[in-house]
Amino acid sequence: MSKPRSQTIRIFLPSGNPRGIRKVERTSNSNIRLIEIPRTDLHLFYEMKEAGDMGIYFLVGGNQLYIGQTMDLSTRIKQHDKTKAFWQRAFIVVLNNDFRTLDHLYCLEKTAIEHAQAAGRFSLENGTAGNTHRHLHDSIRSDCENIFDEIDTLLAVLNQDFFNEKQKSIVEVEALLEATAQFEIHPAQENSSKDNINEYSIPNTWTGRTITVFCRSRDKILRGKGLFNVETEQILLLEGTMIYRKISETLSSGWREIYQQWLASNFLADSKDPDYYVLQSAQLCTSPSMAAALVLGNNRNGWQYWRTERGLTLDEVYRKK
Repeated sequence: MSKPRSQTIRIFLPSGNPRGIRKVERTSNSNIRLIEIPRTDLHLFYEMKEAGDMGIYFLVGGNQLYIGQTMDLSTRIKQHDKTKAFWQRAFIVVLNNDFRTLDHLYCLEKTAIEHAQAAGRFSLENGTAGNTHRHLHDSIRSDCENIFDEIDTLLAVLNQDFFNEKQKSIVEVEALLEATAQFEIHPAQENSSKDNINEYSIPNTWTGRTITVFCRSRDKILRGKGLFNVETEQILLLEGTMIYRKISETLSSGWREIYQQWLASNFLADSKDPDYYVLQSAQLCTSPSMAAALVLGNNRNGWQYWRTERGLTLDEVYRKK
């Protein structure tokens, strides 16, 4: 996800009721319009021009969440109103004219499902993980990355947090610290033991203030270990890091190329886990998200997935200040 930037958000109340339908969008360079609809106000939404548009949507009730996409929002929401009892509010994302294609819909739906699953804040009611059979052009993926960032921002304006991992309790953090004890190392520039540095094949060019960070997969098993450079925001993946074998087609072409280079250069070896390779030497990643994607095999917000020794995310320590 891109770094926060200043922007102006407009909230429009079609009925004048602040607890009713709300339309939210950026005042400039907006790719989407987000509409919040209480279930009791669906009849009002059906009268709006957006009701016949294509888009993706989120149905929310308690700790349950359903994510979908459709070419006709009115028809699909009416179906869910008859068949799904759990939800109380719908959040509908209408794309602007430049992005009204099936490819954009499928990519956004799948991206949203993956991020919601990774965050684990809600019980996801989807029966599938989204469309996995479309071969998307890089420009479509780039569009969807920007649109997804905008969706996340507009949802946050409405106090909806579907995609960020829930803050852990003290007990959970202590458990994480105990589990990561076996991975404890010191940043190269702060360690005078040459043998320890060589053990992890840390390059001499790695300089700057760093901290040790860890990355877990969805099954909560620690997979990645690295050094985060506070000044450059790079991550040096350390020897012994686990790398998922099945790289997603939605991963950027540049990152997939790096993965293939690692394979060709014998940087990756078989491990005891058949789903993962093990990294044979330290490798530099230009961002936390690149490092998380290469470890876990799919696009991830690395600022949420990499954690410090105290169990805090990089986002909590270095961006939410």
